[in-house]
Amino acid sequence: MDQFNETQLFWKNSISDSNDSGDTSPMLVDDDIINYECYSKSSFPSFAITDEKGNEEVPTTCLVCGVYTNNYHYDVSSCNGCKTFFRRCVVLSKFYECKRSRQCDIRHNIEGNPCKGCRLGKCIAIGMNPTAIQFPKHIDVDIVLQKFEDFRRTILPHYLSITAKVNSPQENLVKEMNELVYIEVKLRRLRESTYNPDYYLNGSIRDILSQSSIEIAKAENYEKPKEWPLSNDEITAKIVEKIKLMIITGKGCNRDKKNPERKRFWQIIDNILVIDAAKTLPFFHMLDISDQTILLKHISLVNTTLMEGFYSFKNKYDTIVWPDGTTPFKFQQIKKEIFEHKLQNDENKNVYYNDNIIEHNVTSNENIEKSNILEIMARKQPSIYFDSLQEFNYRVLDPFRRVNITEKEYVLLKTLIYCYNAIPELSQYAREILQREANKYSQLLLRYLQLEYGEFQGASKYAELISLISVFFNMAERHRQMYLLNKIAKECSTNARKSNCKLPDIFHEIMHAN
Repeated sequence: MDQFNETQLFWKNSISDSNDSGDTSPMLVDDDIINYECYSKSSFPSFAITDEKGNEEVPTTCLVCGVYTNNYHYDVSSCNGCKTFFRRCVVLSKFYECKRSRQCDIRHNIEGNPCKGCRLGKCIAIGMNPTAIQFPKHIDVDIVLQKFEDFRRTILPHYLSITAKVNSPQENLVKEMNELVYIEVKLRRLRESTYNPDYYLNGSIRDILSQSSIEIAKAENYEKPKEWPLSNDEITAKIVEKIKLMIITGKGCNRDKKNPERKRFWQIIDNILVIDAAKTLPFFHMLDISDQTILLKHISLVNTTLMEGFYSFKNKYDTIVWPDGTTPFKFQQIKKEIFEHKLQNDENKNVYYNDNIIEHNVTSNENIEKSNILEIMARKQPSIYFDSLQEFNYRVLDPFRRVNITEKEYVLLKTLIYCYNAIPELSQYAREILQREANKYSQLLLRYLQLEYGEFQGASKYAELISLISVFFNMAERHRQMYLLNKIAKECSTNARKSNCKLPDIFHEIMHAN
């Protein structure tokens, strides 16, 4: 049987050239879901990486110079010497550049005064995180980090390619897996904490990207509330109170920033975390901010759906459940019951739907079927949205059950989605970078699976996991449609038009990706 040394993932739009609707849901070419023959298992001996519970195992090698170490510094396995060197370069803004070919061998040679330019370039290429540095009090951190970011964007392309040449295949596999899982551990800790970035709610994706700091690096600054997850009775009582304020008095929409228990928009928090996590990926910094914004506008909801589904599946729930114990549709279900109660008691006779507004929205949102709008008009209430949302949050978990996805598989799948390049608005330069990274991470996924399950079973599971990418793009698109349907229903309601209730701007940007 033939052996293949390369396994590439190719993206294409799910639309034909004659269709300009802008749909960017992916379809994978046939070669991506068949013919996964592949790597010889003997090429990659057994090795240990982070365990399924996210516990960090002790590293053994500095990924910069190759000497022994048992520590992580600035989010990567590194020795004290390379840690000190990187910190000094960042704090003092001393950005060395190689005077030769940028291919100096610095491994095992720190004592011999190696090339400082290549040593710094290697620190950057393996992902040392400057935001994890404890800066002196007199340093203007924002200015220093911006200088570093400018230098990193310039130097990174020259060192990403030689990193793979310096390390053995096994070292590359261990390094990549450990770094991705380590980032996910910190993301999960931040997600399950008191972190509530309401300062971004009325901002934009670009606002988050323009910040040089990465919130995930500060996960240790937040604690998980001891009462989480809340009991069902506690959640119900809180929801009923909020909904009564929102529906009956209209006061529930006003966010009081002085109130420490202000509303948490969980889905928006998750989208913000997905955007923040993109900043930890080395290749992401090779894109300009316009391409970064376009990419995240299209894929942040996909990875948010993937993340919420995975952690609900991992915690053995049968539907989406957020870290505090609440569920998306529980809020909507109680809201529906209160709404129906008001209708039965003639408290909401003035609700009506304006045909002209609906017709305009059907025309401007081609992804929404008119029959769905007409059904909402006929029923005179948004209960179809509540029912659809409830069904959606149950069905999100179906792919996880079918494939029985593990944490490392989930992390690699999410990284592949960050590499999605079949978006017409992206520059050609960005597409080429993302395609190259998609190829790299698809190879990494296949190698890992074949080590874990054997050549043929690993290849089979690889095909299953790759097929999930289009599944989650379709789920995200369906979520957008439900959101737009609900938005139209609200716009067509007299009471809603009079209300000041407004969802955050960043959510509108994400939900109007196409």
